[in-house]
Amino acid sequence: MPTSIKVKLRRNANKAGLYGIVIQVIHNRKPTEISINEYVSKKHFDFGKGIVKSSHPRSAMLNKIISDERKKIEDIVFDLKQSGKPFALKDVTFHFKEDLSPRDIDNPYLRDYMDTFIKANPEDLSFSTLKYYQTSLN
Repeated sequence: MPTSIKVKLRRNANKAGLYGIVIQVIHNRKPTEISINEYVSKKHFDFGKGIVKSSHPRSAMLNKIISDERKKIEDIVFDLKQSGKPFALKDVTFHFKEDLSPRDIDNPYLRDYMDTFIKANPEDLSFSTLKYYQTSLN
């Protein structure tokens, strides 16, 4: 199923009257929005191109952030598709928020290191931490 990615503004403004810039990801006809934690007014946003207009004083920096974050999401989606396993939007948001690529999770060296670390330090890790690490290995 194709995945589409586009940059837009949130529907509601914050108290200062600015709108949050979000990246909308649609996969299997289900949308989700990922915030990049930047805000602009509607008059400074080009909805067709999904960029901040040059009339905004920080437009170059904001457009660079938008481009970088969009590229990061595109890379995550590409890696998930290349893995051959079905994936959901929660996988995309997880990898984006954790700043991990799917290749990092499947890395056998990382898995071996985590397994060795867990076995060597069981008394230093709390139950919830151990559970989280074990879930990551599975």
